[in-house]
Amino acid sequence: MSWLSLLPNRLPTWLGRLHAQGQARHNPLPPPQRRTAPWLPEPSMDTYRSAMRQARNGNRKLLVGLYEQAVQDAHLASVLQQRTLATTSRPYQLLGPNGKPAPDAEDALAGAWFADFKRLAVRALFWGPGLVQLGPPRPAGGFAHASNVPEQQLWPQSQEVETEGGLRLRYDEPPYADWAVPLSPGSPLGLLAQAVPLVLAKQQALAYWNRYLELFGMPFRAAHTALDDPAQYARVGEMLNTLGAAGWGVFDKDDRIEFAQGNAAQAGYEPLCRFADEQLSKLVLGQTMTTDRGGSLAQAQVHERIGQALFRADAQWVEEVINTALLPRMERLGMPVAGVRFQFLPDEDALPPALKLDLVRTLLPHYRIPAPWLSAEFGIALQEPEAHKTI
Repeated sequence: MSWLSLLPNRLPTWLGRLHAQGQARHNPLPPPQRRTAPWLPEPSMDTYRSAMRQARNGNRKLLVGLYEQAVQDAHLASVLQQRTLATTSRPYQLLGPNGKPAPDAEDALAGAWFADFKRLAVRALFWGPGLVQLGPPRPAGGFAHASNVPEQQLWPQSQEVETEGGLRLRYDEPPYADWAVPLSPGSPLGLLAQAVPLVLAKQQALAYWNRYLELFGMPFRAAHTALDDPAQYARVGEMLNTLGAAGWGVFDKDDRIEFAQGNAAQAGYEPLCRFADEQLSKLVLGQTMTTDRGGSLAQAQVHERIGQALFRADAQWVEEVINTALLPRMERLGMPVAGVRFQFLPDEDALPPALKLDLVRTLLPHYRIPAPWLSAEFGIALQEPEAHKTI
């Protein structure tokens, strides 16, 4: 087949790339105002209530500051990452107008920028409305990068971004509309608004627990001796005054020194921290068994199905953002994505492993199941008997 016969099909793609490289001028938003969200040394529930009132009136700066501190919690960061990876790591396909794969669009959606875009789309479910800034077009299609515009600089109600100098610009109007992709999930404040009180309670419990251990966590040692020299008594008093992590002292045999003892578990700090972690797992993943504690196989399967339902809903949200917001912008910029639809592949692990194994056992007496499939599915090295091998 000569290259002339391919020209009618390839010409629109080549022209689109030329348009993206030459005529599509990159118009990014001005740099945001260089101002970080306030770092609060000891945020309290009063701070949280004030931040929620301000956020409902359109100012999310204080609330985003609490978000930035909350995601430093190891457990919350872990479950957020688990939910994000469950969506962003899914395989996907690009379908053309005829419902068949569209290989010409694969290069346009390849690269780190698209992985970042999917991650930022999921992030909006946690942080609330966001904005993705697209970088300059690449020669092969797509963009050089996709970066997050800081949430504290956004005013989603008026579709404005606060830039350097306090100027607020509309990001949904030219010349920025093609390079700024708004992310508007159903929740105006995101999932973290419900997570912050739990993290605050956990941080407070950990702070008191540290003080408790500093006072009662290390056993003290005492030596009883006869002392009748005032200078020696002064030295003992100085030891008591400086008694700390060393945990020892020299005292008179007639002196009686008592130290209060306690039980950290009875004080309730550890149960409160565990309770906060379990509630965070329920909030983010819808269940606790895959992150906090084990249980029966049946319970684990129920919890896993609950988590999978959340992951599928997140995938539908990301699909919608890509198909209705990202791809139309790429098409306007002349990239070869006209009529293309992004779609995650069906979840192959919809059945729990135990149920899948039972299904295989049921089918084995009636059908021959290839050994390579069984090996790949269950991770067991298998080889078909000589009689079953086909020539």
